[in-house]
Amino acid sequence: MVVVGAGVSGLAAAKSLLNQGAEVVVVEARDRIGGPIYTDFAMGPPSEVGAGWFHGGSPDNPARQLADAVGSKYALTDDDSLTVLTAAGEEISEDDLEEADEEWEEILEWIDENLESNDTRSLAQVLRARFPDALQGSPAALGVHRL
Repeated sequence: MVVVGAGVSGLAAAKSLLNQGAEVVVVEARDRIGGPIYTDFAMGPPSEVGAGWFHGGSPDNPARQLADAVGSKYALTDDDSLTVLTAAGEEISEDDLEEADEEWEEILEWIDENLESNDTRSLAQVLRARFPDALQGSPAALGVHRL
């Protein structure tokens, strides 16, 4: 069996296959495992490039179970402790953040109501076609991460 990708899903699939007796080869395009989960130390202090935060601190959350299983350190947070910064490192005001949330709610509602499951466009393509401002510096752009 060949598993493409050494992110969390690929590694979990490989482990499941191994547990069932399959011979498994994992192939990964990057020079490291972990997919989007990556801690960068290039500037000294650790900086999470990818999945450094997950929703829901419940013990039933699979991400928390995985973190617990491997002994990861984490801290439970709430929205009151959230600080969002621009690419230039400037703090985004609560008003701009609220406006971005409202815009994204409208965009996601439109997507839910109008896109068919067989639409082969990426989310970025849909946004560029229907909501060009969402990717052009409007407060809604705050919600787009790596498209």
